[in-house]
Amino acid sequence: MALTSATLTHNGKNVKKGADRALLALMASIKDVYFRQVSHFLEEGNKHHERRGQLPPTLVVRDNLWDLQCAQLRKFLELAKKHGASESDPRVLFGYHGTSVENADKIFLEGFSPACRRSSGAGAYFSGKLEYSAGYAQQRGPGDILLVVLLLDGNTSGVPVCAICEEKPMIHVQGCVFDEKYAMPLARLRGF
Repeated sequence: MALTSATLTHNGKNVKKGADRALLALMASIKDVYFRQVSHFLEEGNKHHERRGQLPPTLVVRDNLWDLQCAQLRKFLELAKKHGASESDPRVLFGYHGTSVENADKIFLEGFSPACRRSSGAGAYFSGKLEYSAGYAQQRGPGDILLVVLLLDGNTSGVPVCAICEEKPMIHVQGCVFDEKYAMPLARLRGF
C-alpha cells in the first residue's frame, strides 16, 4: 500500500499520510515534552506567587493546540521539518515570554510578529527563568507569562541556549532572542 493513498484520523478528520505523517510524528514528540514542561511552568508560577503572598496564577491553554488544522501549529511544524527536526530530535527548547495581558491575547491568537517588536533587536525576547519574565509582565501592568516552544535554529542572540536535559528542555540563559517565526506560544499564566 502506498503511503500517499492511506489516511490517518486526527481530531476526527482524515489526514493524508505522506507529508502529514511526518508532521504528526514530529508533533507527537514535541507534545510529549510539552506535557512535562507545562507542569513545570505551573509549578514555577505557583512558587513565584506563593513567595509574594498572592493567589496562584491561572493557566490558560490554546484551543486546538495539537490539531494540524491549526495554521500556526502547521507552519511551525513545517519550518521545524525544513530545518531537519524529526521524531527522534525535534530540535526544540521551551522558554518564557513576559508581556501585558493585551499583548499576550494577540500573541496567543496570531503568534509572534516582527511588526510588533518594541526593541531594535532581531526578534522576540525569551528567558529560561520565570522570575525574569515575570519582571517584564509586571512592568506592563497586570501581565501574563507565555510558555513558548522555540526551534533552536531561530536563535539570533549569538549565545548558546541549549540545555541538554530530557526532563526539562528549557533555555538555560536569563535572556536571549529568537526570530519570531521560530517561536510558537503554547500556554500562558495570568495574574502577574
